Amino acid sequence: MTLPPPVPRTTSTLLPAYMMLLSKRLSAAWCIPVKLPPPVGWNHSQALARVANTHLVTQIRNRPNILEAGLVEGRDFTAIDSDLVEKPVMWAIAQVGASVQSGKGWTTQTAASALTYQYFERLIWRCFGRHARS
Repeated sequence: MTLPPPVPRTTSTLLPAYMMLLSKRLSAAWCIPVKLPPPVGWNHSQALARVANTHLVTQIRNRPNILEAGLVEGRDFTAIDSDLVEKPVMWAIAQVGASVQSGKGWTTQTAASALTYQYFERLIWRCFGRHARS
C-alpha cells in the first residue's frame, strides 16, 4: 500500500501554532492480513499539516513509506526506534496466540500496547523534551 502524497505547505496559509503529531501506527499497510480501516493516522496528519506547522513523530517501521510519500526526515517527520521494548512484548503476546496477523487477542494486544507506548513516549521526550518545555 502506498501512502498518498503529502500536502503542499505554504507559510501564508499556516496557523502560527506548532503541532507535534504522535502516531505509532500510521498505516494499515503493516497489518495486511487483517482488514483494518484506511490509513487514518496519515490522513489526520496531512489534514492538520494543511492548516498548521506540524512535525510528525512515528515508529521507525513507518519511515520507508513516509520517505516514499515525499516527506523529509528531520524537517517533516522523525522516526523513533522503540523496538528494544516493542519486539519482545509483541513476541510474547504472539506466543499466547494474540497477534495482529491472527486477528485474535485484541484485549491482550491493547494491554501490551499500553506498555510499549509508554516507552515510545519516553523516547519522544528524550528527543524533543527541551523543545517542548521552551
